[in-house]
Amino acid sequence: MLIAACASSDKVDPKSEESDTFGISEVTPYTAQVTLERAHSFRPRFSSRTALTIPIALRSTSGGGIVWSQSRPPLYVFDSRGVLIEAIARRGSGPGEIGFIDVFDIASDGTIYVYDGDNRRISIYSPDYEFVDSYPVSNVGRLRNMALGLHEEVYFLPEQRSRSKGDHAVRAYDSKGNPLGNWGHSPYSAIVQENLVGGGIDVDNEGNIYYGFISDHRIWKMTSDGTVLTVFDDQPSYYRGPDEDELRKFDGTPTGSFDRMRYFMRRSQVARLFVVPEMELLFQMFVTRVPGQRQVKLSLELWSTDGFKIASDIRSPGVLLFADKDFLYYVTDQGTQESNPEVVMYSYLLVREEVTHL
Repeated sequence: MLIAACASSDKVDPKSEESDTFGISEVTPYTAQVTLERAHSFRPRFSSRTALTIPIALRSTSGGGIVWSQSRPPLYVFDSRGVLIEAIARRGSGPGEIGFIDVFDIASDGTIYVYDGDNRRISIYSPDYEFVDSYPVSNVGRLRNMALGLHEEVYFLPEQRSRSKGDHAVRAYDSKGNPLGNWGHSPYSAIVQENLVGGGIDVDNEGNIYYGFISDHRIWKMTSDGTVLTVFDDQPSYYRGPDEDELRKFDGTPTGSFDRMRYFMRRSQVARLFVVPEMELLFQMFVTRVPGQRQVKLSLELWSTDGFKIASDIRSPGVLLFADKDFLYYVTDQGTQESNPEVVMYSYLLVREEVTHL
């Protein structure tokens, strides 16, 4: 659970100072000290000898459950003790079946949307985990980043893109899979996204879309019709991103793709991006290689969805898999032959440090 406390004598309620300029809510910027505290953990348990690997994604449900996704179906739903509640979908191409779980998301009403890269379709499951419907989506390919709009729109951040600077970043579809458009800006460095999992896309309570790439510290914010509102561009002091000119040197060479990737893997990476709509917060997670060492630095950046940074270089206990209004969710080990990986939830406390008057 997030608790906000004012440490400054100049106590300002950001909500009381909001104004609206060209459709963008403006809040008085502030910074805060952020503390993470281990709150709860569990290891998934089955009646059978099913063994899980580290999930590609986790999501919490409004009922307190955890949805756990590996690449192959089913989707597993556990309660807070790790007891299996439901296994959603078996492998296949028939109604309600899934060939490959590329990515999934959960709507505010608990409806689950799964993008199946094998069958090139979205499959929909009710809040009580029953199959509802499916529809095809075109020109998407493989991906790991998807978000749901307020009216069942689906937004994808595709992995494969052209090499031309300025390529569109987001592909948008309505609730039946009809294309709405290709939106946003994609920097040249996003070419490495097609080989790696990272960056992210999410939506706030007003339907605004936030997205970013594994290879760029910036976050783009745009409206639900694809109009870019602003770019969050406050580079962390520890960030060592790729140089665009260096990336371009590998174009057209026999081993260009491999050499480009080897170069990039020595640079900082944006591993995750999650919006917490109820709190108007955005978490961004970075992985940075420590020069001369095998270890990596895991850091969180905390933003207001209004575009100012609240806290930087928050030590992360692992790779962040999800964030909601109560917890940050991690899987901190790979499990053993006798036990499944452990899900650990951390509460986060914000103590306001100062108020900056502009």
